[in-house]
Amino acid sequence: MYLSFFLQALYRLFKIILISKLSTIKICRMSLNDTSIYILMIIFSWLISFVVLIPAYTTLNVFSYFPKQYHCLISFINIKGFIYSLLVCYLIPVCFILIIYFRLIFYVHRLPNRGSSLQARREITVIKFILKICFAMSILGFPTLFFLFQFVITGEIHPLADRIHELCISINAIGFTFGYALLNSFSKLLSELHTAEENNMIRLRNINT
Repeated sequence: MYLSFFLQALYRLFKIILISKLSTIKICRMSLNDTSIYILMIIFSWLISFVVLIPAYTTLNVFSYFPKQYHCLISFINIKGFIYSLLVCYLIPVCFILIIYFRLIFYVHRLPNRGSSLQARREITVIKFILKICFAMSILGFPTLFFLFQFVITGEIHPLADRIHELCISINAIGFTFGYALLNSFSKLLSELHTAEENNMIRLRNINT
């Protein structure tokens, strides 16, 4: 889920910073609403997910089968599995989003062109909104961390730990759906405001001349 937000932030990094350096590459000239860019992002996310799952199913054996629940889940006994899933599913994507966010902030401060600066600030606002969604969704991971630390310290697992963990994952998935919808609406709204601001600047220039 967080990988999708990382891809959104990564595209904005290409759009603002690398478009001037790699203007000959077709992907840098694609519109955000272009179907091709979404297809590339989906393929890229599939490749990353496949690479991430290789150690999960081979060396680490992250998932365990629960006979009473009829499905596979990460057991609290598997500490390595929990740490691995925490790193690849949350910490690494969010850290990359933070790096992109601060990279764009430093880039904006050095922009001489006001028009380019306004566009970059709009993309920074979108990335900031992505970070807020990620941090809000991460709150649902606190119960799982609590039960994990409880097992590490006491060696005992609460009877409802797995159920609460599954409930948090389900709520997180629902929150991701709404968060992604809000992100798309927020991006479109900022784009419209940016276009309106550019039109106002053009009108003011015409009036002054």
